Amino acid sequence: MFVLLRVLFFILVLLVGWFGFRYLRTRDRYWLQLIRGTLGVALALALVGVIGLVIQRLAES
Repeated sequence: MFVLLRVLFFILVLLVGWFGFRYLRTRDRYWLQLIRGTLGVALALALVGVIGLVIQRLAES
């Protein structure tokens, strides 16, 4: 599960970089909205990962 979260997080980081590049070239606010949404998804994935780690640690002890 955590490998999948890492891969998705890596893809999201690449997307934010691409969206930032496109924003700098066009200055279209649409790209900023995509960056904001992508960062929200990345934060949600990070939260799921942290909760998963906490549950895993509690289950082991």
